Amino acid sequence: MNSREDSGRVRDSRMPDGWSPPVPAYTFRADGPVVIAYYAVQCADGLGDEQVEHFKVWLESSARGPDGPDRIERGQFVDADGYSHWVATLYWHGDTERLGRWQSSDAHRRWWDSQERVDDRIGVFREIYQTTDARIETLYSTSDIEAGIGGVDSRRDGPIREHNYWGAMRDRIRESRADPLAPSPAAAVSPTEIRGPGRRVRLSGLAGVTVIHSGQHLEHVGTEERAFYRRRILPALKGGMRYLRDHPTDAGCYSARFITETDGDGQPMDRTYGLAVFASMAHLEDWAEHHPTHLRIYDSLLVMAESLQGQVDIRLWHQVMVPSATSQYFEYINCHARTGMLPFAEFAEFAEFAERDDSVSGEPRAE
Repeated sequence: MNSREDSGRVRDSRMPDGWSPPVPAYTFRADGPVVIAYYAVQCADGLGDEQVEHFKVWLESSARGPDGPDRIERGQFVDADGYSHWVATLYWHGDTERLGRWQSSDAHRRWWDSQERVDDRIGVFREIYQTTDARIETLYSTSDIEAGIGGVDSRRDGPIREHNYWGAMRDRIRESRADPLAPSPAAAVSPTEIRGPGRRVRLSGLAGVTVIHSGQHLEHVGTEERAFYRRRILPALKGGMRYLRDHPTDAGCYSARFITETDGDGQPMDRTYGLAVFASMAHLEDWAEHHPTHLRIYDSLLVMAESLQGQVDIRLWHQVMVPSATSQYFEYINCHARTGMLPFAEFAEFAEFAERDDSVSGEPRAE
């Protein structure tokens, strides 16, 4: 239904009248609450460090417990400071209290809460978001992509009309009909100096924070399309993520990472994704619609589709969520000072510091 006919909406839909998308797209809807948790390890000396392997083994083994996640996706990246990272994305759907039970299990607590984590050569962190199905949206270029929310117990809708026009992302978030999804008055993307390694830092969330996880799958891509992708699209993708990472205040972006997916054995896959945390949906929309670094990505995809006469095999997907402030939780242990949300903690006044102290625990509160 066009939002002009829906008196409950706080904004009009930007879908053009009589809109018919030029290409099909699908959405996967999670019926009920969802938890997405990013558990990561960082090391200045690369991912071959023995303690990095210990983290990976610990996480994989503890996640196999009865309250472990429904799905795990893995990846690796190098940040602006040259630190190598391995990151696991964990998904829970439905009974999200399983996250708390898993984190409270002996297998989890003995390792994560140990003072040894503060004294290690490596840093570890977790960034956890819980949200309702009304505050998350997904978009998939084909109906058979197994990734993200689409890889857990969710239902497929489509082809859908709400895509391929500016503003469609917000239209796909049901809560946006009654909520402007505005940022907290305290939100400000302005880095500040805090100490890094040698401490455990816990942060709670801010209203309006918007997380986008946007993937590219190339397993089925032929030679010509792959060459175009590597020549035009991949540099644009990396350039866009680099801009967000290096200009947080201008972009309104707390964190941006470009990640190569790996399999269960740690081998790189033909899949990548960008992961970015914006201060608000409006900041993400502004970058997507107006900034040259995103328009370069968008235009490159259109040129590729035109040059291949629409016969493209790359598979694209994303999920965007706007969890409430009380449903976000971040913890950084022995991490360098520019990791994730750490550079913004003090300025935004939502930090709880626990220097060399592992006595405090916490999980996101239910919405």
